[in-house]
Amino acid sequence: MDHVLPRDRGGLTVFENLALACPVCNGHKWKHVDGLDTESGEIVLLFNPRIQNWSDHFAWSTAEIGVLEARSAIGRATINRLQMNNVEMIATRKVLGGLGLFPELLG
Repeated sequence: MDHVLPRDRGGLTVFENLALACPVCNGHKWKHVDGLDTESGEIVLLFNPRIQNWSDHFAWSTAEIGVLEARSAIGRATINRLQMNNVEMIATRKVLGGLGLFPELLG
């Protein structure tokens, strides 16, 4: 479980402030609430799954299985901060897709 607003920034351990996150993403997010938009160079808030729609900010690549593409500054900052496209994460998504646990990755 991840605190969307980290506890050290006043976030409470309540349902409305918790989100599922893999240990890798959770570790990279840590106490951060923002990240670098790699296109504009600006610091923007990270994706908040409690109030934002995933598909507004992210899409699965049609060119490479397992790669997450950004659709917005929030998406770029989140992918960058959480290192969501590192080699291990892409490999894990490919395995999960092959097992039928991530069918949207296989087109």
